Amino acid sequence: MAPPFNGSQSVFNRQVTRMMTFPSFVFSFSGIVLVFAALFLSVYWQRKKNKFSPFTEKLLRSPGYTLGKQFDDLMSEVLVGYLLVALSPIFYLLSFKSLRGVTHLVILVVVLLAMAYGIKKLVFIFAEANKLRLGLDGEVYTGQELNFLMRKGAWVYHDIPYQYGNIDHVVVSTGGVFVVETKAVRKPAGEDGKRQSRARSINGKIQFPHLTTDGPVKQARLHAGYVKNFLHRNTGKNYPVTAVVALPGWYVTAEKQNDWLLINPKRGGGLTSFVERNIIPASEVEIIANHIESFARTVQSGVDRHDPDAHKKYDFWLNRRHEDNKL
Repeated sequence: MAPPFNGSQSVFNRQVTRMMTFPSFVFSFSGIVLVFAALFLSVYWQRKKNKFSPFTEKLLRSPGYTLGKQFDDLMSEVLVGYLLVALSPIFYLLSFKSLRGVTHLVILVVVLLAMAYGIKKLVFIFAEANKLRLGLDGEVYTGQELNFLMRKGAWVYHDIPYQYGNIDHVVVSTGGVFVVETKAVRKPAGEDGKRQSRARSINGKIQFPHLTTDGPVKQARLHAGYVKNFLHRNTGKNYPVTAVVALPGWYVTAEKQNDWLLINPKRGGGLTSFVERNIIPASEVEIIANHIESFARTVQSGVDRHDPDAHKKYDFWLNRRHEDNKL
């Protein structure tokens, strides 16, 4: 038998509910407060130990460093789209019983719009991530293969930021300075279903089986022209600087076309014969390399970014300082 309605008991329950509102609110945020408190105390205790990072200079930029950062930033946005798509239906179902009339329709529309936006965001992120991953793999592959040129006495640097973007690779040798632009291009299938792998340079353009373009050539020339002017400003000499377009995975004939060169970068590619020439004295090669390295060595070590050394100056949280100088 159900107990009779008790008005005083109902009032008491409402008072208890009101009393529990503020403590519940505080308790719900206690976890966040405790996490931040623990982190700040950890930083404080580490700095009190007065120990120092072993790194006295910044690190060299690795191949594809900029694209890697862009890829990581893009992947961090996946969670937003995922939560919108995954939680919107749950929110609607939890509030379904309390919705009436126009309110029900408004909430339904909002939920559907949130899901549509989340799906659109995820599709965009995955498409951009696919492009970035292709470019990143191309730069990493090319960079690793160009490093073989160091066996021939060349100095090789990667991902150098400058006024008009990033220079993928710079090779400095007695045979000249080579500014390399990497282009990772997917191979089309032929009529027989097999991948087509040949590309060639023609009239200042690159001819692929499925397209002809001069975009990479113009970009490489722009980079090379800037490096040439930079070296002239800093050394007073006009060193030979050659624009190079690298097509990883493609079969190309490494022939110099006027002021640029098209190569497959495998094991140094067509640059091997060029870097072995004697055009620039070895002593001047090192001077040129030092000028380039001052802009290639700009990456702050992970220890400096996250270890709270007592002798360092920090922004609001750890060490979020700008790390990139530009050529």
